[in-house]
Amino acid sequence: MSNIIFIGMDIHKNSFNLCALDGYTGEILGDTQCSSDAKNVLKFTNHVTEYVK
Repeated sequence: MSNIIFIGMDIHKNSFNLCALDGYTGEILGDTQCSSDAKNVLKFTNHVTEYVK
């Protein structure tokens, strides 16, 4: 069985707001505000996917 995780992004010039939601339960798996760098988005997604394994 696979897991579905929805990730929402609110993008601004200098920052990103990220939120991850479990696709089955609707539980918030994580949320953060970070600088507008793709490396931070990757770090967040890796952290969230480790949480649900």
